[in-house]
Amino acid sequence: MQVRSSLSIAAGFLATALSIPFISKNLTRADDPKPDMVPPAKNSILIEKDFDYIQNLRKKAPQNNLYQQEKLWTETVYPTIREDLMALYKAEEEDIKTGTTQKDRKVKLCLTDFLEAGEEGDDMDTSLSNRYVLHVVKYYDLPKIGKRIYVNERWPVDPDNGAVFFPDIIRIRDQAFKGSLDEKGAHKLFVTGLIQIVWTTNSDNSRGNPYPLLGAQPFYLETTKNEKSNKINDTELFISNPTSCISCHVISGRNLKQISASNPSGKINFGAVTQDHRFDVSITKQKGYEKYVSFFEKKVNKGEIKKEEFARVKKDLADPRSYRNPYMVESLKEYKTIPWLESDTKVEGRYDPAREGFTYTWDKNEWEKAIFAYYRNRGDLVGIGEWWSQKDMIAINGAR
Repeated sequence: MQVRSSLSIAAGFLATALSIPFISKNLTRADDPKPDMVPPAKNSILIEKDFDYIQNLRKKAPQNNLYQQEKLWTETVYPTIREDLMALYKAEEEDIKTGTTQKDRKVKLCLTDFLEAGEEGDDMDTSLSNRYVLHVVKYYDLPKIGKRIYVNERWPVDPDNGAVFFPDIIRIRDQAFKGSLDEKGAHKLFVTGLIQIVWTTNSDNSRGNPYPLLGAQPFYLETTKNEKSNKINDTELFISNPTSCISCHVISGRNLKQISASNPSGKINFGAVTQDHRFDVSITKQKGYEKYVSFFEKKVNKGEIKKEEFARVKKDLADPRSYRNPYMVESLKEYKTIPWLESDTKVEGRYDPAREGFTYTWDKNEWEKAIFAYYRNRGDLVGIGEWWSQKDMIAINGAR
């Protein structure tokens, strides 16, 4: 495994995240869970009695090992996240079939940001030197049980022609416990997850095309007993789940005034970073859409992209049906547990065309994503990346 000695952008990002107090004292629940909480049954859905255990796991790493905290957290919350993700993506498919408008959709969506290479977003994501990404946040209110699930999907963008590829990372905020989102401290009702995706194709259509393969990756490396703290993993993902996730999702005195000022109704959702009113405006007035269009219109003005072609791209970008994630329900049904990935590795040796779309640049080096290595050698997936490129997995066609 390769280990970074300096973090640069990531260090500032994580330091900011961890500086926020991530357990507030406002929600009417047990605020100081005991250290000997009984863990939920293995592979079980979280229930109300698990609330204190979850709060404790956020604050206290087992054996003071942050890697073990991440792994235990992922194993504990994944069954709940999996079930609710299937509900969200099933509802999304129903929205597509019925042709509902943005306003009438069951799954609400907002293009929250478009990041150019090296830019840091409002939601603390950082786009690396060779990445351009569109952030699509969706939420779905689970029927009858009064809970909500959010997904923040990162859709890579081709900076040359504006093509949008299927998402490679999905961050999840799933309301595992009942409670009002209008009350301070509502962030404690949610559990968080982060899933990476490889989109594949197959000649016999046995699984559908394109088909998502999933994985989860730690931010910290496992350490020996003699080490006082974990070193940072070489990974494109600059967050530690659950600590930095919950930190960035607390609405406190630091950011409450700013959020209130930008909200015309004055109503605050204390369980969300993307406030409800941002989903109510048309896609063409959302921040991610406006920044994307501004970036590529400069190319139109320079003659690098044809105006009429970009008009078609903008039309597709404004259509909520463009952000469909095919076969996610079918894939999640297969993944009763989530594969636990290792470290990303530095690219060495001769050029491998199969890596296209599975590498990124960091500290002047090229790194291969662990999820590529994991699936590259799977017996039932021989040839992943050989006969197709990640750039073939296009959700919105770019300007030709």
